[in-house]
Amino acid sequence: MKQRRVMIAVLIPALVILLIMGISELWSFQCIEEENTGLRSIAILVPEKNQGIDPDDPMNRRIDFERLRKINPDIAGWIYIPGTGIDYPILSGVTDTEYLEKDFAGNLSRSGSLFTYAGADLSEDGHVCIFGHNMISGQMFGRLKQYLTGNYASDCRDLYLYTPERTKHGTLYSVFRCGKYDSVFELNQLNTQTFVNELAEKLSSRNTADFNGKERGNQIFTLATCIGSAGSDQRLTVHFAVTEEKYIL
Repeated sequence: MKQRRVMIAVLIPALVILLIMGISELWSFQCIEEENTGLRSIAILVPEKNQGIDPDDPMNRRIDFERLRKINPDIAGWIYIPGTGIDYPILSGVTDTEYLEKDFAGNLSRSGSLFTYAGADLSEDGHVCIFGHNMISGQMFGRLKQYLTGNYASDCRDLYLYTPERTKHGTLYSVFRCGKYDSVFELNQLNTQTFVNELAEKLSSRNTADFNGKERGNQIFTLATCIGSAGSDQRLTVHFAVTEEKYIL
């Protein structure tokens, strides 16, 4: 009887602590979502229906970079993948990992931001890597792992990337796992066709499906996040080839 009382005395505080931690985590996720929703409301410009432009076409979206850069001049672009919840600014800091633990405004944040290498050119580089946390809430790149299952790849095959100069439409090209030091994370691929061929070799050697490999453009965007157990060196990479772009006048 005494042992039972001791166990109850130990378990109840432990459960209370776990409950408090869970509520705190949920509150943190909610705050992150509210902040990003607020940013979208001021940054994303959609044409009116009476302007003769299809407001539902993501290519007709505009991003108010002038306003965004007043918040943080390190905001280099914006990424949108319909159906995934990915609709965020892309940051580029002084170092390659500056925004691993900072939000879009530069404040410390466990969720970090979506970010690319320091000095990367989203408009011109033949290959651009974009990194983000694999969050359990699904925020940031938390839903990328769904590209490995079911119909997600066919349902969410379009990427839209916005810079102050251009709007780009990318089509899903490939998905595979790799190590954190894989050559796919090289800063830039000057010869995009060579890089596409290297991706094809990786796909073949790793027995991974090639999604619509015929639709290739002159630029590749690689989205990368951690996968597996905490602290794992494994990464999931999702690749989009740019197939359409237009200049912002």
